[in-house]
Amino acid sequence: MILAAVVLFGGCRLYEPERYQRLRFADDSPRIKVLFVGNSLTFYNDLPGLVQQLSVMENRPVDVTAVTAPYVSLQWHWNRGKVQKLLAQEKWDYVVLQEFSRRPVTDPQNSEKYFELFAAEAQRAGAKPLIFQNWTRSGRDSEYGTMFATYQAVKQRTSAAIVPIGLAWRLCAEKHPEIELFADSRHPTDEGTYLTACVVYGAIYGKNPTELPMNLAGPQLSAETLKTLREIASAALQSVVIHH
Repeated sequence: MILAAVVLFGGCRLYEPERYQRLRFADDSPRIKVLFVGNSLTFYNDLPGLVQQLSVMENRPVDVTAVTAPYVSLQWHWNRGKVQKLLAQEKWDYVVLQEFSRRPVTDPQNSEKYFELFAAEAQRAGAKPLIFQNWTRSGRDSEYGTMFATYQAVKQRTSAAIVPIGLAWRLCAEKHPEIELFADSRHPTDEGTYLTACVVYGAIYGKNPTELPMNLAGPQLSAETLKTLREIASAALQSVVIHH
């Protein structure tokens, strides 16, 4: 069983503790409630916690909850049913939906189906779905066109906003190849997660991440790297229309 698990997950960390201490909210405190749904691309380096840290100076900071598991797809989450229960039990502002890393390329019809199901479920519950655009795996840049086409189809089927994370990663690779975004063939380094968090922050608040304070909690990166990653996130966000 242990050997099978190692083979199955291919080096993927099966769990990661929260890096960032979560904010505590009184019942009547103003906040934006965000539910993250995904796998290790989301839980590596505590992406939800980092997004919250980027929001701490906002009038309505982000209150985050994550439903994640290693090496799973949106279909797995749908069949499990936990996300649907949370949507029914609590009031959410946004639901961030992240698919298995290559499924938008290898099985676009399946991805489109479950993005559509979850987006409809979120909308029925009064939440706005945000579609987490995956990056292509290391060495698979040629798949970006297929990946992009799948997310465009998802946008057409759901009217949900696409969070241009994959585009931001592509821009970073083109303009700043010295910044390493990959910890392995698919998972993010601290730089990769910070870039992703800046894009998610911008999508939620409709603000330019370059204007974030420099003294926020986050990974131990140089001020120059933080500035560059914010600029890349801003460029990606400006390329799409995020509806609020």
